[in-house]
Amino acid sequence: MKKREAGQGSLFKRNDGRWEGRVVIGYNEQNKPITKRVTSKDKLECERKLDEILKYQNLSLHRKDDKTPFGEWLEFWYSNYIKPKLNLKTQENYEYYIYTYIMPYLNGIELRDLTQSVFLNYCNNLKNFGRKKGTETHGTTLSDKVIKECYTICKAALNKAVEDGIFYENP
Repeated sequence: MKKREAGQGSLFKRNDGRWEGRVVIGYNEQNKPITKRVTSKDKLECERKLDEILKYQNLSLHRKDDKTPFGEWLEFWYSNYIKPKLNLKTQENYEYYIYTYIMPYLNGIELRDLTQSVFLNYCNNLKNFGRKKGTETHGTTLSDKVIKECYTICKAALNKAVEDGIFYENP
């Protein structure tokens, strides 16, 4: 059996006939290793699972150091990737959604801290308290159409972050 390189984890056959892979993914406060284990009936499948952990671990380390605020990424994405392709009226619509409904809520959150629960909370707050104009007659709730537009803009910006290697998956 070919030996794996240092830092690539270990792979061995257990007494019960299954294959097990282990890899060190970090160290705790006492400097003891934190390991992840995978098991499979097939050696190649176990090796694939182990390599996937390593792949995400490497990307995750890159992601953890990224302290860029979401608002900064959103402005960069809009200015460099989207705005040049849009006509004037569509630019106005994008800017209205970004600066009225997205930035006030998500601007200061770092990219590394974005999760599904953050976006769920954002959408709920937007739904219940997002209306800026006409609150006397319509209340503070916002329409589903506006929420969907804001969600679509955020999703597109984060998909581009995945494509650019900032994230390994869109939260």
